Amino acid sequence: MNRPTRIAATAAVALLTLSGCDDNGRPEDGLGTVYTVEPRSDEPLDRVEGPASVDHGKRFSIAVLTSASARREWKPAEAGPPGGVVRPAGNSTRQTKEQKESDGSGYTMYFTFDAVKPGKTKILFTNRCGDRKQRCYSPGALRTLTYRVTVR
Repeated sequence: MNRPTRIAATAAVALLTLSGCDDNGRPEDGLGTVYTVEPRSDEPLDRVEGPASVDHGKRFSIAVLTSASARREWKPAEAGPPGGVVRPAGNSTRQTKEQKESDGSGYTMYFTFDAVKPGKTKILFTNRCGDRKQRCYSPGALRTLTYRVTVR
């Protein structure tokens, strides 16, 4: 399987597993509603997604595919989004059986937040491989991902 086909197949498998439910259809522990960021072939260098609409007091997660071979290594740009609308509640990773068996396919990273008060905010993530100072730097790699969130 060539690299573009493998990446597309991995993305498809990841999308099937990003519903936030386990094999019994129950929400996975602690993730809340999961909003998925799908890989795109026509990716801009700085991408904006959302808005996610979340009820006050609820938990939600933003799921992104992380893969060194695809030049995607994500981290939050700030300790917490501005405005106190949402609060970071941790992060976790999941890897499907197919991802474990496929060289270079990566895993899904879940960034989890609590919606603490009504309002709007933006959550900014940076891609390590989009930074010129990093060894994995790739000029065509996605640099930032901004996720817009509205808490009702």
